[in-house]
Amino acid sequence: MRTTQELRDFFKNPPRREYSVALEDAITSVVRMFGTADENRRGEIVSQLSSPARNSFLGYASSMAVLAVRGQSPTLIEQGLIALVIEGASQDFRDSVKALAMLYHSATKLGMDPQKAFYKAASLAEPGIIKKEMNGFPLRQAKDRELKAFSLTEEIAEEGFRYKQLPWSLPQSTPQAVPTRPVETPQQISTRLNRDQQNALIGMAGTLAAMAIRTQSPKLVEQGLQGLALGGGALSLSHSLSDLAKLYHSAIKLGMKAEVTFAAAAQLAPPGELKTEMARFPLRDPKDRDLAAFNLQEEITEKGFDYKEVPTKK
Repeated sequence: MRTTQELRDFFKNPPRREYSVALEDAITSVVRMFGTADENRRGEIVSQLSSPARNSFLGYASSMAVLAVRGQSPTLIEQGLIALVIEGASQDFRDSVKALAMLYHSATKLGMDPQKAFYKAASLAEPGIIKKEMNGFPLRQAKDRELKAFSLTEEIAEEGFRYKQLPWSLPQSTPQAVPTRPVETPQQISTRLNRDQQNALIGMAGTLAAMAIRTQSPKLVEQGLQGLALGGGALSLSHSLSDLAKLYHSAIKLGMKAEVTFAAAAQLAPPGELKTEMARFPLRDPKDRDLAAFNLQEEITEKGFDYKEVPTKK
C-alpha cells in the first residue's frame, strides 16, 4: 500500500490517465501474475474479469507507454504489452493498435528491441486479433507505425513526457493546447469516475480478495480495499458491502491486522457511508462481519479458492 507521502507526491505529478492509483496497482498485480502463469491459469485470470475491468487494461497500457519513458523503464513497456494481451481487443481493436503504437515508440526511445518485446508478449495471447496485431506491428512499414499515422504526437508537458492526440481535422503542426488539470486528491478522483470505472474498481476488489488467498498475498487485499474506497465511495454502500466482507475474510485468513488495513484504506474514500463503514467493519460483532451475513461462503473450484454467493433462503 502506498504511504500518505507517496500518495501526496503522486498527486503533485500525476500521469494523464483516466483511472486511479489503486486501480493501477491492482492491474499491475494482475499483469505480473498473468506474465508468469501457464496457459490454463492465464485463461482463468481473464475469465474472472468483467468487461469494464478488462477495458481498464487498455488505459493502463497507454499510461505505461508514457511512464516507461519518464522512468526510463523497459519493464513498464513489457507490462503495458501484457495488459493489452489481457484486454484482448475486447472493445474496438483500433484503440488497442493505437496503444501498441505508443508502446512501440516508447520502446524505441528506450533503445529496446521492439520486435523481441512484442513477440514475447504476443506469445501469451490466445489466437486472435491482438496476437496478430502484436506480432505484425513491428513488421509494418515505417510510415505505418509512426505516431502521425495514428494522429499522435509526443510532447513535454509540466508533468513530463506524454503522448497527445491530434485533432483529425488539423495538420500535425498545429496541435491544440490542453489545459493543465489541477492537482487532485484521491477523494476528488473518486467523485469524477464514471459508472464503468466505478464498477471496474468494485469488481476488481472482489477478484483480488480471492486472488490474495490463492497467492498468499496481503498486498492484494490492500489493493482491493484501495480500489473499493475510490470506486465505491461515490455510490450507495450496498454496492460495496459484500466485497468488504470478502476482503475482511481474506485479511483474517492471511493473518493481517484488519483493523489497521481497513482504516488506512478508508482514508482514500470521500466522506460518506463507505468511508465510515470501511473503518468500522472490523469492529462489527463477529456475526455481522461473517460471510454468512452477506450470503457468501468459501469454495474451492478448479481455479482454486474463491467466494460464492449463496441463494437467500425463502
